[in-house]
Amino acid sequence: MPRPARYRRPSSRRRRQSASSIGPPLWRRPFHIRQWVRMVRASFTVYYRRATQLANAMKLCQDDLPAYASAVALLAVHSAISYNDAILIGLGGARARGEDHRQAVAALKRTCTKAGIDLQGVPHLQRLLGAKTDISYGEKQVDNEKVTALYWAAVRFQTWAERNLPRREGRV
Repeated sequence: MPRPARYRRPSSRRRRQSASSIGPPLWRRPFHIRQWVRMVRASFTVYYRRATQLANAMKLCQDDLPAYASAVALLAVHSAISYNDAILIGLGGARARGEDHRQAVAALKRTCTKAGIDLQGVPHLQRLLGAKTDISYGEKQVDNEKVTALYWAAVRFQTWAERNLPRREGRV
């Protein structure tokens, strides 16, 4: 009777190529996989809750727009950024790390295309990210019309994000 084949660890050169395709099978690495899954769940929950809190604060400030116009604009942009991070983490496991927000838009397009999700929310995110520098660091006062337009772009992006966010245990 032949002996069953035993697992043989690959050479060190082959181990460096790809951690997921080489090395022990996934069931032999439970601690690392469980740890990674917990980190993804935790950061998804953090970004999702942050996004909903910022969006709710934006809606409260919108009620008294003349007094809180700059706050509404900032909250609109930052809630969209947090929703974007939650989507990227929920669907792909990683968010864009760079300071250039065009990378975040490109990452969202890639992730949604890979997951088969429509790209209707991307133009709203692009509009919000395009206005971020002027709102955050600009020397001119932001007029109420622009703030209202950014508010509705954020609401539309939030609606799209909520519809396409994966169902997670940590999601409220």
